[in-house]
Amino acid sequence: MGIDTAAHTGALKGGSPTLAVLGNGLPKIYPAQNENLAKKIIDQGGAIISEYETDTPSYKDHFIQRNRIISGLSLAVVVIEAPARSGALATAGFAARQGREVFVIPGPINHPNYAGSHSLIRDGARLVTSTKDILLDLGLTEVPQNKTATEEKLLEGLAHDERAVFIGIRDSGVPLSVDKIAELIKLDPQKVNQILASLTIRGFIQEAGGGYTI
Repeated sequence: MGIDTAAHTGALKGGSPTLAVLGNGLPKIYPAQNENLAKKIIDQGGAIISEYETDTPSYKDHFIQRNRIISGLSLAVVVIEAPARSGALATAGFAARQGREVFVIPGPINHPNYAGSHSLIRDGARLVTSTKDILLDLGLTEVPQNKTATEEKLLEGLAHDERAVFIGIRDSGVPLSVDKIAELIKLDPQKVNQILASLTIRGFIQEAGGGYTI
């Protein structure tokens, strides 16, 4: 079982919806043995998405490129195991450029499968040894916290423009249209649309009353 499959399976077992990003066009599921997993993802309120046209075959470079979508949809990226050259390193790079947190689980210092992991830690990624470390850093602990402090911690995981859109919607107190948001924060409407889609998928905002609200 690969890490992608393990992550989706874990989310489903925990009762959470999950998004799977393909490196090929729909409706084909690759690898084929994950067809049942794809059905479970959809049945539990998740989605299978792809930026490629229908029936586009899978190519090696597609999987690297789709990783930027995975990191962009995430609050943070957790690197489990990364050799010196790996897709996990590419994903961590995308995440860093997108303003996402990068967490790394360390491994044996001389093991080649962790050479990339240790390089990330050396370059400033956060070393973690448990899920508690990650939850604490993201402000998602089960310990009751001040709501404002928790929200501010979550906002730290957003890129600058995403944060501006979220705060604009939050502070308005009423649903805002795309054009109103664009006018409010001085951003191109097309860019605002992209940010709204990402924030909606990740649960920061929701559509209501012909606009967007938190």
